[in-house]
Amino acid sequence: MHTVILPESAIEESDIDDLERVLGRYEVDGLIAGVRGRPERPGQPPHNWVHLGRSTGGPGWQDMRQAKHHRWSLDEGQIDQYHLGGALHPQHPVVGSDGRSAAVDPVPRTQ
Repeated sequence: MHTVILPESAIEESDIDDLERVLGRYEVDGLIAGVRGRPERPGQPPHNWVHLGRSTGGPGWQDMRQAKHHRWSLDEGQIDQYHLGGALHPQHPVVGSDGRSAAVDPVPRTQ
């Protein structure tokens, strides 16, 4: 295995170094992970970014981060375009703390 990919908000920032250390022991040389940070002030949404890590071949890793301004989400057109209607239902959105919807429905809709 070359790279481990984890979804949005899968890990906290404090988990990155330990996770990379474990992955290095198994000779995994890449990590792409959604990171959830803490809000700067109460009432604000938490920071959200993607972490990109690559092993240097030694004990260290090169790390980059790409900040996100909102949660990943799909609208009804994208759900239909990518044929995801069996797993996602655009009529039953789940609204995140940032006010954006991520249409998710664990019950497949009938076609």
